[in-house]
Amino acid sequence: MAIKLSSILRTVTPLFGQDYLDLREICKATNSLFVDNNFPFESLLENVRDVVLPKIVWKRPFQIVDKPYFIQGGISRKDPQQGYLGDCWFISAAAALAHRPGLFSRVVPPDQSFDVEEGYAGIFHFRFWNYGKWYSVVIDDFLPVIGGTNRLWCARSKKNDEEFWVGLFEKAYAKFQGGYDKLQIGAAAVAMADMTGGIEQVFLLDERRQDLEFHDFLYNFLQKTMKLGSLMTASINPKPKEGIHFMDLLDNGLVVGHAFAVTAVTEMHHGGRMIKMIRVRNPWGNEIEWKGRWKDSDIVWKEIDDV
Repeated sequence: MAIKLSSILRTVTPLFGQDYLDLREICKATNSLFVDNNFPFESLLENVRDVVLPKIVWKRPFQIVDKPYFIQGGISRKDPQQGYLGDCWFISAAAALAHRPGLFSRVVPPDQSFDVEEGYAGIFHFRFWNYGKWYSVVIDDFLPVIGGTNRLWCARSKKNDEEFWVGLFEKAYAKFQGGYDKLQIGAAAVAMADMTGGIEQVFLLDERRQDLEFHDFLYNFLQKTMKLGSLMTASINPKPKEGIHFMDLLDNGLVVGHAFAVTAVTEMHHGGRMIKMIRVRNPWGNEIEWKGRWKDSDIVWKEIDDV
């Protein structure tokens, strides 16, 4: 059964009283593009610390590429790529969300476009959960670009420079939290709760490394909850006393204190026995990834039993 957008938006609370449909209609009636005076784009970068902040120019996507798209060719867990801000916890949660189309469309309404004939007015909206309510967050589409280039400073789509849902989604969450600086430190579990309205559950594994019974319980739990559509991330805690510090790159290719999206929990047959596997994705979207056994280029993948 089709549900009209207007009826869906009645179930959410407009953040700052900004109603998406009303503002879009005003822009269309006045033949203008939306500018968010309630939360000016310059204010989004106030108080950003510990980041090399180049000269930032704010541009709308059609000023960056010839033909921008909100979403092009569908969504993928591989889309979100972290920008220059230290918000891997949010980007990994976004990657996990993109792996669940049903949840994704609830948070990132897909019926948005840069096509004037489809209602483009420089305004976009997203939904986040907080203290028992869904909120609709309206933003204009100005995004931070490194001065003298058309390269986004913010998060971007890894697969396509013409796709902008990732950067706009990050901007909306920054507005929801009070600025980009609020995204510099955070927990992926919190971001996933904000995207789903669900309850986060955290497992600390250090003290149970040798507990094989717990290992079996945890793997079965992850496998079942993944099938039910849960979002998951994983990270390695720093241990300064052991010489393991925040953002250290380990020999196995993983980064300490960095949030990875868990995108699959499955079992495979190899050598006549069942192998339990967990797949993770680095939100940096670069060559820094798992380097141990079962890495992408490992010849062992050719030895999987045909079952």
